[in-house]
Amino acid sequence: MGTEGEMAARAGVAGVVGIADAQVALTVLAAFTTSFAAAAPLMNKAPLLAAAELIEQFSRLVELNQVTAAHAIDTQNLAATGGIDTKFVWDAPVGRKSPYRRVQDLLIDRLRISRAAANRRVLLGRDLLPGWSPDGITEAPVYRALADAAADGAVSQETMNMAVRALNTVRVKATPEQMAGMETALAARARITDPDTLARDARERELQIDQQAGEPTAEEIAIRQGVHDHGMYRGLHHLEIFATQPQYEVLLTTMNTGTNPRTQSLEQRAMDQRTRPQKLLDALTGACGIALRGGELPETGGNRPQVLVTVDYQELFDKLVFGRRAGQFMFSGAVSAENVRELACNADLIPVVLGGAGEVLEQGRARRLHTRAQRLALIARDKGCSRPGCTMPAAWCECHHVKFWENNGVTNVRNGALVCTYDHHLLHEDFWKILMKQGIPYWLAPPEIDPSRTPRRNTYFNPPGPGAPETLPPIAAGPGSEASANAGADIRTGSAASSQAQPDSSTEAAEVLCKAQRAAAI
Repeated sequence: MGTEGEMAARAGVAGVVGIADAQVALTVLAAFTTSFAAAAPLMNKAPLLAAAELIEQFSRLVELNQVTAAHAIDTQNLAATGGIDTKFVWDAPVGRKSPYRRVQDLLIDRLRISRAAANRRVLLGRDLLPGWSPDGITEAPVYRALADAAADGAVSQETMNMAVRALNTVRVKATPEQMAGMETALAARARITDPDTLARDARERELQIDQQAGEPTAEEIAIRQGVHDHGMYRGLHHLEIFATQPQYEVLLTTMNTGTNPRTQSLEQRAMDQRTRPQKLLDALTGACGIALRGGELPETGGNRPQVLVTVDYQELFDKLVFGRRAGQFMFSGAVSAENVRELACNADLIPVVLGGAGEVLEQGRARRLHTRAQRLALIARDKGCSRPGCTMPAAWCECHHVKFWENNGVTNVRNGALVCTYDHHLLHEDFWKILMKQGIPYWLAPPEIDPSRTPRRNTYFNPPGPGAPETLPPIAAGPGSEASANAGADIRTGSAASSQAQPDSSTEAAEVLCKAQRAAAI
């Protein structure tokens, strides 16, 4: 095998950290783990949060090293040498058969990890790390932008895996330019967002490239779609459902009425011992019973459980409903135009038109509570709680007056924002603020939460696009700073701000919407 120095020289790498150094690092980390476990319960807020961030950085560096090690084992084909003490497969004695069929089997055996973890590390290594050709020439990573984002350990393995899977999904149908654009965007987003938000963003970009992304074939629908009865066991019937996205959205819209926390008081919620799956089933069977008796479904979030589909105004104005454009469902996210048309034929479909930056083109009415129509407009724009990082769906949110009603705030969409009950209380404690720019709510956290004072938008429900940006410029501390920022210049950029050919009034938008509705009915 040779010494570590000889191995490093053969690999052409200077300053390789030896196993002894790694063992020292492991000892230090073990000591920190013991002391932190004892100190954490009594630590003050600031050092505890700082420690949590450092630990997350440790974790991501460890994950990066896991992928690096798995990739080195893979490229050296160590699975073929089995347990033989040799570096490369061609050094193995003739006739010695390895017990491992694939490199994943070796990783599972030696590292005691799951097959899913082994697969993830090997596949990420092949896509994000350099490879070597048989003649010893270094080959560039498949996804260079993502490789750069992963190189410093700033991005978790889970996030990288999400981005790589999305790129591999559209690879067979995308042009090189589309692939490069999607990879660059996901690499930038991976550094600043969480895996769940990145997954929704990736889904949006998949549909921009391939309107049929993830759509089952006719053969697969014929074989798998439907409700499958697997019989009864100990008094419980086992049903399995394979549904298309429009069908799934209808089911979610109905079942979520049973888990909406706004339909129960605190006392009722405390006494309700049902699990979430039980609540979903009760809501579904309850809706079916009501439908059988009177043809009506229960209400959700103040409105009947209708399916809301949001369509971008520019897309609607350019091509009405004839082009293959995507909309967005309230619960399950991005949807292809084919699915929108399917629902338009047999569902209570509510179309809402958005402006270039994502603002709703509508006129509010002066009253204390938001009307049903205004609530639907807020749902179309915000799609859920508007606070960054919150994933509460729109059906469970309340309509909040950005400028409080008691402070002469008007009741319309431009002065409204969807917020969950918890975040609604935060706003009324007057530490968090909402700044409205181009009809879009941006949240400003207290200085102790965000010292940079950067207003942010919720991108879980609204992935960044060419319209409204994800953040606004930081706001200087001082009296009246939020008010002056709220009254600042228009942030709309690009063609959405400068185009004169595009109508932008509510009347003209309504005319286009009417045309779209008539076209959808054809």
